Amino acid sequence: MIIIRLEVAHVKSGVVMIEDEPYYYVDMVDGDVGKMIIAYEIDPKSIEEYRKIGTPDPALLYKKKKIESATKYHYFINRKTGEGLTKLAQKAIKRDPKASEKVTKILYKPAIFISPVIKATDSFNDNYTDCFAEMVPTELRGPQTGTYIKMEPTGVKIGLQHIFWTTDTYQLGDWEGYSSMLYENYASIFSQPDDRSLGMINIDH
Repeated sequence: MIIIRLEVAHVKSGVVMIEDEPYYYVDMVDGDVGKMIIAYEIDPKSIEEYRKIGTPDPALLYKKKKIESATKYHYFINRKTGEGLTKLAQKAIKRDPKASEKVTKILYKPAIFISPVIKATDSFNDNYTDCFAEMVPTELRGPQTGTYIKMEPTGVKIGLQHIFWTTDTYQLGDWEGYSSMLYENYASIFSQPDDRSLGMINIDH
């Protein structure tokens, strides 16, 4: 396991655009062992909005998400009946207009691949530059499950110049958890000899 210092690791986000077509929403983590791209599906609703306007703006695009609604109770209740646990609690709930409220929560879908930034030939303009390798998409639930899937490259190399950056750089520590655990685990995986031989990683210190 490679331990990273969250106070020196930074992230910025953007959208991979090839010929004005959006393909991935990405976070680029820049930490102790180099830069890595964490790629996500783009939410279909944001793609619809992007295509509606006359001059498409990539800043309208965001990672795939779902919105969950739930009821938040300010009293302890019987979950089956929705009533208070005692007659007194039931009476208090009936007279209290704020006994419960509807709340919504935005849940972003897991990333679909992670890839180190390497020096390679861009598949779309033949420039030798900073690129990342496209990987076969899958759901990266490692931080929740503890199981990390080995990435399978498609052979496509995407230059960083194809990323339209939509956010300023911020500290990884501001989003500690999912991204930092992916970075730590895949930094170790990509550092293995078999990945070096594939030209998958080029770590500069």
